[in-house]
Order: sequence, then structure tokens, then C-alpha cells
Amino acid sequence: MSVQAMSWAMDEAPTKDKAERIVLIYMADVADKYGRNSFQSAATIAKRSRYGITAVRTAIKGLKAKGLIREGDQRRIGWMPNGQRPVVYDLDLDVTWDTVEAQEPTTVEPETTKNDTPPESGGVSKPAVGRTRKTTPPESGPLQKSDPSRKPVLTPPESGPKPNKNRYITPPPTEVSPTRGETHPKTKNPKRHELPTDWTPSPEARQLARQLGVNLNRSEASFRLWALENHRRLRDWDARFLRWIHGDAKPAATPDQQQKPTPVPARHQNSEHKHTAGCEHVSDLIRPIEHRFSTDRVGGRFGSSPRSQARQLAADMLNEGRDPVEIRGVLTGRLAPDELMQIA
Repeated sequence: MSVQAMSWAMDEAPTKDKAERIVLIYMADVADKYGRNSFQSAATIAKRSRYGITAVRTAIKGLKAKGLIREGDQRRIGWMPNGQRPVVYDLDLDVTWDTVEAQEPTTVEPETTKNDTPPESGGVSKPAVGRTRKTTPPESGPLQKSDPSRKPVLTPPESGPKPNKNRYITPPPTEVSPTRGETHPKTKNPKRHELPTDWTPSPEARQLARQLGVNLNRSEASFRLWALENHRRLRDWDARFLRWIHGDAKPAATPDQQQKPTPVPARHQNSEHKHTAGCEHVSDLIRPIEHRFSTDRVGGRFGSSPRSQARQLAADMLNEGRDPVEIRGVLTGRLAPDELMQIA
């Protein structure tokens, strides 16, 4: 529900028809804060307002004729199935009683000159019935009559619109007379507005992006997406983009951070590599003859397969400093390991 649209529909929409007022209130109930994207079927409005569906449709036609509503973007309900899509309407919040009265021309009815009744012989003249008008008697001849070809004088309406009492309509900027040395009038308190379609970064923004090493095209694209989101409105878009560039710039490292290296734990300093059954050295050593050893576990125990035992034996001999060729010979059975020779 939009408070702005509801307040406009209840207090400021220029319509005297009761049914149109009720239907407009229910349409404003589902519109956004700008009065757009109000979509309800006539049956839904009739059910909520307790009016007949014919009366609701008649009221909608009257609102469209008065310019209070107009058809909006029908793509907003593209997700609905065909045959069940109502009409999307936009409410014109700028139309109020004040704007309607300002557009009506002001005319003044011509004042007809009423002459006094001519005096009878020996009598006294009597004024005419109605409003008294000051008349000038003719110098000679009969009484003068008003010229029918004479056109009435119309008073033109006052220049400029009447004072705006609608707090939801943005009035035009107030122009101030230029002072000495100025050629263009200034405006007071510029109003918030959306990002213009022809907006481009200012020369100050381009220079700042070069100084901070910021990708200007990428920053401009992200800035436009941010501005179009939720219809953001600002007074000075150039100043806001300068702040945006500062936010995209990477913070410079302090002297302490540049000189201080990343500390290395003591256990990683000058430590010798210890070969294990899964290290890359054992894998490279046993890979050519790995297919000779089975992977079946003995009794289901982990590490009991011939391949696991061969890898562990190769890791132990590498830690003792044996030659890789000698280790392959031991694993293939051409040479017996020291343990087997001692047992024999």
C-alpha cells in the first residue's frame, strides 16, 4: 500500500462522483508510491467495494476520461496466464483540484448598460429596476441604445499557476532575478531527480579515476545499475559519483605493511621432508610398477593390501637414503630388503 497514492485518492483527486472515488481508493491501495502498477480486475474491486461490476467498469471509464488514471506497463503481469491478466493502470498524482482550477480560463461577464426610464411629460424620471448603473444622458436626440456589435471585454487570467497546495507534486524551481554581474538566473534548493539518461562522468571524475587507478568504465556501469535500482533520486549526481570512485579505489598499504613480511611458523623453517606412503615422491617412484600389486585388503583392515605395504616400504627406504632404482628392484623381488636378509 502507498500512503502517497491513498492520500491523493481520498483528498486531492478531482472527482465528485462517489463510485469513482471509492474505485480510485481501491486502485491506489495496490499501487506503488509513485501511483504506478495498480492491477486488479473489475470483479475484485467490486467484491471489495460492494459495488456491482457494471458500476465499477463505468467508474473506471469515468476516471480514464478525466485523466486520473491511464493504462500502464502491461509487462508487469506477464507472469500471469493468458485470459487471467487484468489491466495495469497508473494513477496520475499530479492532477489535483488546484491544477484543474488553474487550467480553467477566467471570464468576466460583460456589464450591460441600463439607462434610466425616460421621463414622462411633466414627471420625474425613475431609476430602472435592478443594479444601478451610472449613465450619461445624451446631449441631443433620442436615448442611446447599446451597440449589439460591441464585444464584451474579457479579463485575462492571472499569469502563472496558482500556489501549489499538493505536497506530492514537485513545483517548478523558483527563479531569482540575477544580480549585478550575473547573466543566468539561479535556482534555490534543487529538487531530487533520477539519473538522466544522457548523464556522463564529469571531467573531475575522470581525473580522479586516473589519479586513483580506478577503471572508469566499470565504475560507471556499476554506478548506473545502483542508480536505476529502486528509482533512486539525488540532487547532485556528479558529487555522488566522486564518492563512488573513492569507494572503488583500493586503499594504499601503510609503510609497516609494505616492509613487514608475512611471518613463517618455526616448524616450517629449515624442516626436512619426510617421505610417507602418500607423498608425491613415493607416487612417482612406484607408478611404473604399481599395477603389479593388488589392492585387496587382508581381513578388511586399512593399509593391509599389497599395494599399501609396497608404498610404505618405498617411503621407509627413501627416508633411509636408498637409491630409487634399488627400491624398485626390491619391490619387484629382484633384490631382498635388509629385513628379509636378516630374518634369513
